[in-house]
Amino acid sequence: MRTIVLVSLVASILLSLFIGLAGTVRSIRKRRPFSFPAMCYAITAYSFVYMLELHQESLAGVLLCLPFEYAAVAALVLSMVLIIMDYVGSYRAKAWQAWLLALVPSLSIAMAATASGNGLLYQDMSVSLRDGLAILEYRSGPWFYVHRVYVTGIFLFGAAVFAKNSLIGTSSRRFQATLMLAGTLIPLAANAVTIAGVLPIPLDLAPIAFALTGLLYGAGFFRYRLFNLHPIARDLVFEHMRDAAIVFDDEGSAEDFNRAAAALFPDLGAERAPKLEGLAARCPGLRGLADGSSAGPATVEVDGDERRFEAHLSRFRIGFGDELGSLLILHDVSAQVSLQEKLSQLASLDDLTRVANRRRFYEVAEAELERARRHGRPIGFAILDMNRFKGINDGYGHQAGDEALRLVAGLCVDELRSCDLVCRLGGDEFAFVLPETDEDGAAAAARKLRRLVGAATITAGSATVRLSAAVGAVGCSGPVYPDLAELLVIADRRMYADKPRFAAARAAKAAKAAAAR
Repeated sequence: MRTIVLVSLVASILLSLFIGLAGTVRSIRKRRPFSFPAMCYAITAYSFVYMLELHQESLAGVLLCLPFEYAAVAALVLSMVLIIMDYVGSYRAKAWQAWLLALVPSLSIAMAATASGNGLLYQDMSVSLRDGLAILEYRSGPWFYVHRVYVTGIFLFGAAVFAKNSLIGTSSRRFQATLMLAGTLIPLAANAVTIAGVLPIPLDLAPIAFALTGLLYGAGFFRYRLFNLHPIARDLVFEHMRDAAIVFDDEGSAEDFNRAAAALFPDLGAERAPKLEGLAARCPGLRGLADGSSAGPATVEVDGDERRFEAHLSRFRIGFGDELGSLLILHDVSAQVSLQEKLSQLASLDDLTRVANRRRFYEVAEAELERARRHGRPIGFAILDMNRFKGINDGYGHQAGDEALRLVAGLCVDELRSCDLVCRLGGDEFAFVLPETDEDGAAAAARKLRRLVGAATITAGSATVRLSAAVGAVGCSGPVYPDLAELLVIADRRMYADKPRFAAARAAKAAKAAAAR
């Protein structure tokens, strides 16, 4: 029995010390509270002092160990309180709460140091050797029960917190909380076994139970990143955010993410956490955030998904120290972008004919002319004006005039290339941007449009009204490109020359000149 007890205590000491050192390294690296490693060191101290107590040969030696044991328990319990506070996302306690928490363990240490004379903690104490181990035998004093209720109450409170969170949140968070719950219940179970007196020797199982607590807490600490985010705050806020949120550690690896982010990036759940650069390979809009060239929001589009997101990357530092990590928020702006595109489209369209309006014509015309200059490519423009349009409005009404305009716009859109732009400048005048079109091509397009409109008719009541139009076109192949205004003046002049009255005047003038010869 002696060997089993001593081996168990040595194992408890070594295990708690190792986990505490690992926790210290992790807390320093992650700039996290030291409550967990402090708890592990307290368990180490408690196990070591209890092992010394079992080797004492007199009551005086046992009494010398008692205050150190109670000091270790006090440190352990207070560390447990800090762990629970960190778990629920609360760093600060009120002053009276801190004093109240420290009051009972402080008094317990003082009473343990004077246990031989006060009778408040232990009464009728004696030491007996059983299987080579010094066992303290006593009757419990009144403060003994106060101290036991205090310690048990702290652990029960922790158990309630972890039990509640083992039922909510993601599966990994629930399993994490279950680990913490099991680690909290083990000392309570060990205490119940000790009180029941079922052991052959009345030993204190707390050191071994506390070591198992540290082991289970360590699993939550390292495997499930207990202190990287407050789990309760995470489950109540982070997990239920509509925006996709991804937390990256100081090395740039995705450390945590919510459900919205998992839906956008399925590879976040992979065994090897992706980096921001890896996500940027899928979403080019994130590259500016990844390489630091863009500190502001970026709109990105996820592959295979037409939704758009506004990305914000916030970097975390402590004071002016090293960077701790970063938080990427992807806010869905699909509705806003769609609305903006619709508004932009409406602002660029003519209400009646649904082709581009005057403002859009000049935007595209200037851009295409500049592109032609830059690359040395041909560019053409044309202007169409309907003949006798006022007569249609006056004779058949504005509704017939509107129908004529819509028909002409539709015919031109159907006839020209998809790269050509059809615009209504106003009234019955239309304009056309003809990319990659030289002088001959522009003239051919003008003839085609003139012939097309001239063959069209509308019905106004019982009357059939034939339409016609004058079209003027101009093309330019460089190397010198006139300004847009000059090109439009040429096209406009040619359009007016194509009007019936001007054509008739030219024909009469030509006939008069021929007769004179």
